[in-house]
Amino acid sequence: FSVPDIVKSMAWCGDNICLGIRRDYMIINSVTGALTEVFSSGRIAPPLVVPLPTGELLLGKDNIGVFVDQNGKLIHDGRIIWSDTPASVVVHKPYAVARLPRHVEIRSLRAPSALVQTVVLRDVQKLVQTDNYILASLSNSVYGLLPVPIGAQ
Repeated sequence: FSVPDIVKSMAWCGDNICLGIRRDYMIINSVTGALTEVFSSGRIAPPLVVPLPTGELLLGKDNIGVFVDQNGKLIHDGRIIWSDTPASVVVHKPYAVARLPRHVEIRSLRAPSALVQTVVLRDVQKLVQTDNYILASLSNSVYGLLPVPIGAQ
């Protein structure tokens, strides 16, 4: 598929591929090749496309995560408002975990996406989702974040 610029973030979503290009989100249909603009990623952050287990997407717009369907249409179930602009986000249902400049922030995927926990880890380089936990790598160490059911928090 031909795209108008460098792809900074992307994820499969049904028959579509959601692309973060420049400061915009676009949906390309993998069957027809049709390219549709969704919306801007904001003024500060580069585009951030995060696939959800439901088949929907979480798209970053500065410090806000917006839920959209497979076609890029807004879902009215809410949004996630992070305390800062995330460099990356991984999902471990029912949580969204964001890598922020000064800490890792864990929020519920259920509306109103309440803050569940803040883990003070500076300079996290990467977050990786596994089947049972999330790995957070720093310059000289790796931490495992184990999920605890919301009711037991």
